[in-house]
Amino acid sequence: MRQKSVNVIDIIRDIVAKTESAVLAELQVENPLIQAVNFVPGTPIEMTDVLDTMAKQPSLEMKTFPLFGLFIPIIENKGTEIGIDGVEGIKICIAMTSNPTIRTPERMTKNFKPILYPIYYEFLNQLSLDKRLLKTDNNGFRHRKIDWPYYDPEGNKNAFNNFVDAIEIKDLELKIKLSNC
Repeated sequence: MRQKSVNVIDIIRDIVAKTESAVLAELQVENPLIQAVNFVPGTPIEMTDVLDTMAKQPSLEMKTFPLFGLFIPIIENKGTEIGIDGVEGIKICIAMTSNPTIRTPERMTKNFKPILYPIYYEFLNQLSLDKRLLKTDNNGFRHRKIDWPYYDPEGNKNAFNNFVDAIEIKDLELKIKLSNC
């Protein structure tokens, strides 16, 4: 029998959709302008292009942020465990637009606590509920979390051509169960 193909982007997209369903009402209480959690996979340049295009279309402008960006490439480890593909080094950015003149304490109050943290923690919850995935350690899914008031990881001034606050998830490890068809 041949194994079904596994697409990491599709799995993360599904999990982000479930995350959005779980937190959208809570986010809208904090910011009534939020209409969705925007999932965008790609390179930083592709993400910026998608966001710029969305911002120019009135019907999509309000769906641009909060952003859940999945950075490509994704590294898959094949053949290390029977029936399981390992994925390592996944990088994600959960971002929300911000005002460039405010300081970190206000960013925490306006973006991190009411918007970014709920998305981050619900994403981890949805990862743990997904039957296609195995936890990578006893506590869940190994990764590093970085809070970025005024996200600027590459020193480009404005990530995604916007002033954003972000949570960066780095080195996320997943184990995906393979199924035969």
